[in-house]
Amino acid sequence: MISIIFLLIFSSNTYSSQSPILIKVPIIHFEPLSHTNTKTPTKASSDLMHALNLATKVFDHITKSCGYISKLESFHFKEDSPIELAHLVQFQSTRLNPWFIVGPRQSQHYLIQTNIAPGVPSFSPLASSEKVFELPAIHRTFAHTPQTLTKLMVQELKHSSESPSYLSLVKTNCPDCKNHSDQFDKFAKLSGFIKIGHIDLESNTPNLDSIFSYIVSKKPKYILIPNYWDVSFYIIDQINKSHLSTLIFSSSTFLAFDGWGDPAFGLFTNVDIPEHFKAIVIRSLPLAKIQLNKNKTYQLLPESKTQPPMHGAGAVYISALENFAKFICIYKPMNSREFSLIYQQKGRSIINNNSASLYYIKNRKFFYVKQLSI
Repeated sequence: MISIIFLLIFSSNTYSSQSPILIKVPIIHFEPLSHTNTKTPTKASSDLMHALNLATKVFDHITKSCGYISKLESFHFKEDSPIELAHLVQFQSTRLNPWFIVGPRQSQHYLIQTNIAPGVPSFSPLASSEKVFELPAIHRTFAHTPQTLTKLMVQELKHSSESPSYLSLVKTNCPDCKNHSDQFDKFAKLSGFIKIGHIDLESNTPNLDSIFSYIVSKKPKYILIPNYWDVSFYIIDQINKSHLSTLIFSSSTFLAFDGWGDPAFGLFTNVDIPEHFKAIVIRSLPLAKIQLNKNKTYQLLPESKTQPPMHGAGAVYISALENFAKFICIYKPMNSREFSLIYQQKGRSIINNNSASLYYIKNRKFFYVKQLSI
């Protein structure tokens, strides 16, 4: 009888040691729906969700060894409905009591989220308006300031030409877009660039017929379109359908920043790059050894000259959640309140980005050129 009891106790202890009770780490994520499709996520959003799911696997791989496991929940909202986002953040942050929030990419959305849930640590992969950089330290972004990125762009362009001309196409109700345009103008003027035109875009799908003739008449060496990828792609697509496309694409190189997605996350995801189209893109996003395959699965890849690491908002999720996991294992908080207190004191290094990425688009290919130090 004693031996049976001993066996049961031994078996119970063995099972317990193999399957410890893990502390759940609630994480919530907010992502907008397209303004043209308010029911299903965009292609870019769907791809980002695959990246975020991989990021939670990386997180769990690290934290299971120290007693934690993630519990991710994602919520979508209409892109043009700030009231819906505010209600969503209020309700879900109260209901789920998250340890941290994976915030929206656009500044105006991220600012709403941080205003409604000011005490919950969070990060955004791309938010970059001036107000974002004024937020308390528990709310961080991987993006660099418009001042940083536009200065890098002007420095790159100075290597190739003297006193080049440029023209800007900027969406009026986009704080990020306007900030990038204004900062570029400042550094371009200091470097002897000549601005020959500025066109304000009032919507995501503006009428561009008269603009194309204007661009051809001005013959700018560069066309600055610091807008998000959907607006930028609309502009490029409309030029491509115009009878003036060859003239514009052959004579001008387009310039852009964080708003543009790479082949896996946005701009040219489902379409061919137009013939003769050329662009230079500088993005904040850090390196991560991942690649999006055609079947939408991710692989960890070795870094090499022939297979550079993926840059993208998806890469941000990998980097951030890996750092959050290591942070949790070091300080071992027992709940969201403890995590928040420790994060406020010691979490600044979790979201840390000291580089930018340079891309070229030419010969119908989108490719990574090099890493730029900040």
